[in-house]
Amino acid sequence: LRSCSATLEKPSGHRERRAGWRQTRREEDLASTAHAFLKRLKDRSLDALVKAVETKGGVPGECVAVPRTELRLGGHHVSPQYLLCRLFRWSDLPLSARLKALCHCQSFGSGDGAKVCCNPYHYSRLCGPGEEDTKTGGGIHLDFHLGH
Repeated sequence: LRSCSATLEKPSGHRERRAGWRQTRREEDLASTAHAFLKRLKDRSLDALVKAVETKGGVPGECVAVPRTELRLGGHHVSPQYLLCRLFRWSDLPLSARLKALCHCQSFGSGDGAKVCCNPYHYSRLCGPGEEDTKTGGGIHLDFHLGH
């Protein structure tokens, strides 16, 4: 009986180690992609981003406009706004997440401009039926910041 329970525990521990390795790899990919992206920001944009992050959007902040592009995150392509929202606001943001620019943001309503705002506090996270939001336990949720 002991050897049977020990055998049953081994696969679980192995899966946990593999899951931990995958998590570490995802975190490394996120850090690497973010570092490469942030290095390309001009000083003014970086200052605006730092202000937004340090105040958690509590102080009205300016847009951080960057060229509309796709960034490589692991084996996926993501937008700059996804990257920074994941990094600074919602660490659990899935790749399938829908982000919507708030009305005071220059990206609001402009789906095809050459530039896009990547200030993470200029976006709301949309969750629909069947998508679980870890903050509320599920359902429809619109997370936005009224500090502007």
